[in-house]
Amino acid sequence: MEPAKRTVVIRADGGQAIGLGHVTRCLALAEELIDRGMTVTFLTRTPERPVLERMERARCGVERLDGSEEPSALGGRAAFVVVDLYGVTPAYQEAIRSAGARLLVVDDVARSPVVADLLLNQNLGVEAATYSVAPHTRVLLGPRYALLRRAFRGATASPAVPIRLLVTMGGSDPHNATTRVVEALEDVRGEFALDVVVGPSFVHDAALAAAAGRASHAVAIHRDPPDLAALMGRATLAVSAAGSTCWELAHLGVPAVVLVLADNQAGVAAGLAAAGLAVSVGPVTPFPAGPLAARVEALLADAEARRRMAAAGRTLVDGRGAARVAEALCPA
Repeated sequence: MEPAKRTVVIRADGGQAIGLGHVTRCLALAEELIDRGMTVTFLTRTPERPVLERMERARCGVERLDGSEEPSALGGRAAFVVVDLYGVTPAYQEAIRSAGARLLVVDDVARSPVVADLLLNQNLGVEAATYSVAPHTRVLLGPRYALLRRAFRGATASPAVPIRLLVTMGGSDPHNATTRVVEALEDVRGEFALDVVVGPSFVHDAALAAAAGRASHAVAIHRDPPDLAALMGRATLAVSAAGSTCWELAHLGVPAVVLVLADNQAGVAAGLAAAGLAVSVGPVTPFPAGPLAARVEALLADAEARRRMAAAGRTLVDGRGAARVAEALCPA
């Protein structure tokens, strides 16, 4: 049976061990596709109920995968397929295409050849020559295609008074960089409050609460907040992992100090710094407490530097990325 023409399957995983970046950016694309009248279903091995609920709240169907998966079956059940996984082989991709689906692969590591119809890497500083692609593959590169969730599109920062700093280390933060950041910011001089955002897969609540209790400034902890765009928008400055959140901060016009929590974030951090959107303090191990506090204190004292960073972010990330990707995947 031929799949309905307006059906999309998204194959992505996320959770405490691997983070939520794959799921979050796919949800942004799913929102755009649903707004265009598509029916979207996530196929995932994610076991964590709060992550699955994110998909359901976005009006997506959700199916759990427990055993082996057959890519030809994946391609046979939808007109369009999105795959955002590590280690996606050319054979896996070709099986989906051979079953009749148009395929988008989201890939930010360039470890395997790509034979999909579309390849997306939304990061800075990536060139098409980085990838080995088939002649038919269309390559979508850079923040022009940054996948922003609906709540962020068109929003603009309006920093609060007195100063508020935002801390966000991703949806899981398995190494508990969040607590280390809160502790390091104790060495920053000046008056400010902290909004600390943790995702649904964060498990270090006791350590974070203890650090917040010891802090000399006000600390508000927000777990998987429904109003994340508003929290970001009131920040004078953010301390963030160098992941997908950076594109949301950039679009809002929130300057950032970024840390590298995983190998695939190193290039993102370097690109953000080179483009003037953020200041990078490098890898989280060993934890750069001194450099982090110094960069934050310097930026809090330099309103003009923050203004330049905010303007650079708004210029680079216009909020139309999800629309552009949807148009490329599902042309009218």
